[in-house]
Amino acid sequence: MTITTGINDVGTALASSIDSSSVAHGWVRSPGGDFTQLDDPSSAGGTAPGAINDHGVIVGFYFDASGAAHGFVYAHGTFTTLDYPGAPASSSPPSTPPAPSSAVTSTHRA
Repeated sequence: MTITTGINDVGTALASSIDSSSVAHGWVRSPGGDFTQLDDPSSAGGTAPGAINDHGVIVGFYFDASGAAHGFVYAHGTFTTLDYPGAPASSSPPSTPPAPSSAVTSTHRA
């Protein structure tokens, strides 16, 4: 199964596909029709790109080995993990909002 998740004004499209092990993989399709796999190196359970701007910056999320979801930004060949400080891995809101701090937790070159 393949799901298209975004396209920019330049014609670059994003998609996710599910492999035979039920792991999601991100894909980027260039305006010329070339496909490039886009998997966050911190992902153990799948990568899902969600949106792309006209500069080619991609945002999405991935699942780590424990199944926790993390946001990412992919720009200029580098993945940057974005986690709101103190955010739980589930969809339940915290009882006390976390104190503000830096949301960038890691950066990886692709």
